[in-house]
Amino acid sequence: MYSKLIILAAVIGLMVCIVPSQSYAVCDIANSRVVNVEMLVDSTTGTLTRYYLADGSNPLPGVYYFFDTSNAIYINHLNAAHAGNLQVRVRGNAAACPGAGALRNGGTILRVFRSTFF
Repeated sequence: MYSKLIILAAVIGLMVCIVPSQSYAVCDIANSRVVNVEMLVDSTTGTLTRYYLADGSNPLPGVYYFFDTSNAIYINHLNAAHAGNLQVRVRGNAAACPGAGALRNGGTILRVFRSTFF
């Protein structure tokens, strides 16, 4: 009886390890600074706040990523980071971070990290 349970537990454990976990692609931008904030009004989605991020270590960046949100918590964290000139890391729901153009759409914000260290 116990040997069957041990074998069953081992098989289940192997299945958990072998079966790939579900993942999703995101646009994840780290070591950035909020350089611009824009309020947008859309008749279908309502009010959105758009945040433009640039490389935090480059004083004259040539590439800007923008992310949209209507989440008050994300807005508060990013506004504080903008006011305090803090580095941020933002994840958006874009399938991948665009690789071309000066303005790159990161999608809708999924997560925000705000820190002075990255």
